[in-house]
Amino acid sequence: MDEFCTSKGILHEYSSRYTPQQNGVAERKNRTIIETARTMLVESELPIQFWGEAVSTACYTLNRVLTVKRHGKTCFELLQKRKPDLSYLEPFGGPCTMIEPDGKFGAKAIEGYFLGYQTPNFRVWNLATKKIELWSEVRVQRYTSPVRAPGDPWMFDYDGLFDSFNLPTFDEESAAARMLFESENATVSPLVRPIIVDPQGSSSVNNTVQNELKDLLPQLLLFKVFLLIHLMCRM
Repeated sequence: MDEFCTSKGILHEYSSRYTPQQNGVAERKNRTIIETARTMLVESELPIQFWGEAVSTACYTLNRVLTVKRHGKTCFELLQKRKPDLSYLEPFGGPCTMIEPDGKFGAKAIEGYFLGYQTPNFRVWNLATKKIELWSEVRVQRYTSPVRAPGDPWMFDYDGLFDSFNLPTFDEESAAARMLFESENATVSPLVRPIIVDPQGSSSVNNTVQNELKDLLPQLLLFKVFLLIHLMCRM
């Protein structure tokens, strides 16, 4: 990892254990994902059991929507070297219909809820089997208002669920100011590379120091002799 970071000009910094305040960028990213997933789950009115699907879909969407200011491109575009296709994105938790291509005399359309993506298929909640399944032919009702499914009140306690994650709080003004400062300096500041100690180079330095100490050893002994004579004369 150190060799890879060095070759790419990345300064690999480490943080102490149990100190999330040192991971400001990662913690802000986690909060962005969690807040996005909370909004998606509340708008879909699905039970909190689907929070994992909401987080996964939030990550999938944010990687194709949010742009990196330094490069002016999305994370997907930086990795894949092409712009993402957003035409197939669907609202999370929307009512959908799965088309069964092999159903001859049975039902060809099965009702469910859209949950996310697993390229090239879609993840849906099948109301008939009560399971999360992968389907390729899915028709999502984009403009249909979601209807809350029956269940106990605790199943829809979104605030209690996401508050239990105990994410650290940030001062939005200071965090925004710091992000602006880092983004502006990123394009003008020189690239700082990590200092890698060369084992061979360090061994040669040690040998040079040892040789110099050997040359100074006679002088040190002579100094000790003169110091002892001086002390004896004073006595």
